[in-house]
Amino acid sequence: MTVDGQSLLPRSSGKFVGRAAELDELAEVLRGSQRLVTLVGAGGIGKTRLAVCAAERWRAAGEADAFGPVFVPLAAVADAQLVESAILDAASLGRRLDPWPLRAVISHIDDREGLLVLDNCEHLVEAAGAVVESLLVGCPGLRLLVTSREPLGVTGEMVWQVPPLPTSLGKGDEAGPALSDAARLFLDRAVGPQAAEDLSDEMRTAVDRIVRKLDGIPLAMELAAARARTLSPTRICADLDRWALTTDDANRHERHRTMRRCLDWSHAMLTPAEATLFRRLSVFSGGWSLHAAEQVCGDASLPAAAVPEQLLALIDKSLVQVSHEGDEARYRMLWPVWQYAAEKLADLPTEQRSVVHRHRKWCVALAERADFEQWPLNRAKRARLDRELSNFRTGLENSSADGALDALRLTSALCLHWRITGRYAEGAQALAQALAAAPPKPHWATARALAGHAWMLYWQGDSQRAVRDAEAADAMARRVGDGRAQAQALSLLGAAAMLMDPPRAQPVLRRAAALAKEAGDPCSLGDASSSLSTSFFWQDDYPAAVECADAAEAVATEVGLHNVLFWNRWMHAHRAWVAGDLPSARRSIAEGQRLLCEFDPMLSHSACEVQALIDVMAGDAAPARASLLAEMERSRHVAVRWGTGFMTVALALAELALGDLASARAHAGRLYDREHGEAGYLAWRAQHVLMLAALSEGDTEAARRHAGLIREVAERLGNRRAKTVAQAGTAHAALLDGDLDVAEVCAHDALAAAGRNQWWLEGLTALELLAVVAARRGRHDRAVHLFAGVAAAREERGLVRVPTDDAWWSREMSAACDRVADPELRLAAGRAMPLPELADFAARGRGPRGRPGHGPRSLTPMQLNVAKLAAAGLSNADIALRLFIAPGTVKSHLATVFTKLDIHSRTQLAALDLPAPRPGGNASE
Repeated sequence: MTVDGQSLLPRSSGKFVGRAAELDELAEVLRGSQRLVTLVGAGGIGKTRLAVCAAERWRAAGEADAFGPVFVPLAAVADAQLVESAILDAASLGRRLDPWPLRAVISHIDDREGLLVLDNCEHLVEAAGAVVESLLVGCPGLRLLVTSREPLGVTGEMVWQVPPLPTSLGKGDEAGPALSDAARLFLDRAVGPQAAEDLSDEMRTAVDRIVRKLDGIPLAMELAAARARTLSPTRICADLDRWALTTDDANRHERHRTMRRCLDWSHAMLTPAEATLFRRLSVFSGGWSLHAAEQVCGDASLPAAAVPEQLLALIDKSLVQVSHEGDEARYRMLWPVWQYAAEKLADLPTEQRSVVHRHRKWCVALAERADFEQWPLNRAKRARLDRELSNFRTGLENSSADGALDALRLTSALCLHWRITGRYAEGAQALAQALAAAPPKPHWATARALAGHAWMLYWQGDSQRAVRDAEAADAMARRVGDGRAQAQALSLLGAAAMLMDPPRAQPVLRRAAALAKEAGDPCSLGDASSSLSTSFFWQDDYPAAVECADAAEAVATEVGLHNVLFWNRWMHAHRAWVAGDLPSARRSIAEGQRLLCEFDPMLSHSACEVQALIDVMAGDAAPARASLLAEMERSRHVAVRWGTGFMTVALALAELALGDLASARAHAGRLYDREHGEAGYLAWRAQHVLMLAALSEGDTEAARRHAGLIREVAERLGNRRAKTVAQAGTAHAALLDGDLDVAEVCAHDALAAAGRNQWWLEGLTALELLAVVAARRGRHDRAVHLFAGVAAAREERGLVRVPTDDAWWSREMSAACDRVADPELRLAAGRAMPLPELADFAARGRGPRGRPGHGPRSLTPMQLNVAKLAAAGLSNADIALRLFIAPGTVKSHLATVFTKLDIHSRTQLAALDLPAPRPGGNASE
C-alpha cells in the first residue's frame, strides 16, 4: 500500500471486487446527515477495503476545499494515549506547538466538510470513542468512518455490520460466466480476471466449494488463492477439508474459526525457514524494511543472508504485504495475520526473548544514529523516522519492562524528532515512562532524558515542572560529566528565567552555548544562542539581540533549524518597526514568512503580529485587525500562550487606532492580568496600550499610573525602551495637566534615549511633545520648526498618527503657525532637517531660560523652596501654609522635583546638598 499525497488514502495493488450494493448504500449515508458510521465485522472480513473504497467515492463527489479523506491506521497503536497523535500524523498536518494533537487537528479542520477513516479500533475502543466524540463536537462538518470488531458505543453511532462476500451464484451477463462475488475475488487473486473466463465446470465447482468453505471471508480467500500457483483448486479444496477436521476451538465464532483454519493451513504449508521468519516478523509494529528484518530476525538458525529469499516467499503466499515509499520497499502484515504470527512467536518464549532483545537494540541504534546525524532536520530522513515510530514505541515498551537503560537511550535520542515534529505530549509521556524505570546509578542517558523531559514539559507550558527536571538534569550531568545534557538543561533554565529576569538568564545561556559548542551539539547551540538573543529582545536591546541572533543563524543555517532563522527575521522586523523603518520591517518579516514551510502556530502568530504592527503604523488599522482576528479564529483550538500574547498587543493597538478604546483596554487588561508575573515583555506592552488609551481620553491620573507600572516591569527586565515609553507617557500626561516643567524634562529624557538607540517611534512622540511645550512657552518659531520636522519624518517613513489623537496635534501645530510671522520659512526649515539633526536641535536650549533639564540647577525657585522644606521634614500641609499655596500644588511640585532629581523618596531628598534659590527668581513659578 502507498500513500496518496492528495487524499491520504492507502492504495492496494489488487482491485476491489464486489460489494456494489454496500458501496452505494454507504455513499448515500455519508452524503446524508449521519456523521459517524462504524463498520463492524470479524477479522479479514474486508472492513478496511470497504471503508477505503467508500472514502474514495466520497472524495470524488465532495467539495474542492474539503478536508481529506484521511486514513488513520490504528492497528499498530498499542497505547490509547497515542490515538490523537496517530490522527495528526496521518493527516500530515506538519509540526504543531499545541501540546494536544487533537486540538491541532480540530483547529485545522474547523467547520469544513471532511472525512476521517479510523481503521482497526477494536483494541482502543474507549480511547477512540473519546476522540471521536471530541471531533464530532469540534468539527461540525466532519464525518467519521470507523472499522472495528466491536462498536465504539458513542452517541449517534450507526453500526454497520459488514457481511462476507456472497458465495451464491449471481446472474450471468454478456461479460462472462455467472460467478459469485466471492468466487470472482478468489479467481482474480489466483489466476487473474481474464483467465477466469475460461474455467471448466469442474474448476468452477471447486472454486465454489472453496469460497463456501471459507465463508466468503476476503482475507481467507486471498490466502488460499496465493496457493493456486502450486496447487489446483481441487487440491486446495481437499486441504481445506483436512484442516477443518483439526479445528478444536468451539468458543470461536464460526467466521473466526474459518479465518483461523485458513491461517493454520497457510502456516502448515510453510518451510521451516519461512515459518521461522514469519513468526519473528511479528516483533515489528507498523512495518519494517528489508535491512531491519535482516538485523532483527537473522541469527544462527536463520542467517541474515537467507532473510530476503524467505521474505519473498512469504509475499508470494500473501502473508506479507509490500509497498514502496520513496526508494525503500516497506513490508507489513495485515492485522489478523500479524496477530496469528505473534501467537506463534509467543509459543517459543526463548526465541521470543532473543528476537525482542534484537528488536530493542535495533531501535536504539537507529534512534541514536538519527540523533547523531540530525535526521529530524532533513525532511526525507525525518519521514523515515516517522515510518518507524510504531517500532520505537514497541521498543520502548520492551525496554521499560526489560532493559531500562535502553529505554533512556532510546527516548533521549528521539527528543529532537519529537521537538521538530511537535510531538511534545508523546515525548513527555515516553520520557516519563523511561525515567520511571531508570536505574538508581547516575548515567548520561538519565541526564539527557531528564533534560529532554524538561523541554517537552516547557513546550507544553508546564514551566515549573520543566525547571525542576532541568535542575535535576544539570546536577546529574555535572556528576557524570555529560556536557550535552548540561547544555540542554542550562538552555532551558535560561529560557525560563529570561521571561522575567533577562539579566539573570544571560550568563546561564552563555554557559549553555559554550557547553553545546564543546559537545558538538549544533541544535543545543542554536537553541541557547537563540534564547540569549531573545533575552536581549525582551530588554529591547536590539544591537545585542541581533548580534546573538546572527551567531545563532550561522548554526541554524548549517543544520536547518528554520524556527531559529524565523526568530532572527522577526527580531530584525521589530527593530526596523521601532526605528520607524516600515519598508525594512516588511522585508524582514516577508523573509521570515518564507521560512514557514509548515504551519506552526507560534511562528504564524508572531509573523501576523509584526505584520499587523507595521500596518497600524502605516494607517491600515482595519486590515490589521481583520488579519489578527482571522489568525486567532484559525487557531482558536490551539493554545499558544506567548504567540497569542503578541497578537493581543497588536490587536489592542489596532483597536486603539480605530477609536475603539473600550476593546483596546479589554484586550490589554486581560493580557496584563495573565502575564504580569511571568512574561514581563508582554506585561509592559499591555500597559503601554492602557496608557495610550488613557491619554486619548485625557485621563492623566490613569496614564501616570500605567506609566508607573511600565517602569516597575522595566526595572525587572532591565528594559530601557520601556522606561523611555513610560517617560514619554508621563510627559504627555504632564502636558495635558499644564505642568510644562515635568513635560519638558520627561520628553527630553525620552528623546535622548530614543536618539541614542534609534527608537524613532518614541523619538517622534517626544519631539511633538517638545514642540507643544515650546509653543506653550511662547517659543512659536521653535515649535513650528519641530512640528514641521516631525511631519516630514512621518511622511518620509509612511508613519500615520493614530486618528483619535491627530486632531489634537493638528490644532497645536495650527495654533503655533498662527503665531509665527513667516510660518512657511519655519516649516521649510523644519522639513529640510533630517531626524537626527532635528533631535539635536530640540535638545539645545532646554527650559524657558536655558535652564538645564536635570539636576538641582533645573529646579525653579518655587520647586527649590518646596524641596528644601520637604528635606527639612515638613509635611505637605505645613509646606502649603509656609508658602501660601494649596497642598495639591505642593504634591505636584514634589513629583516634579523627584523626576528632575531622579529620586523616589524624601529620605533621598534630605541627603542632597540643594543650592540656594537664584537671585531674581520668581517664587510663584
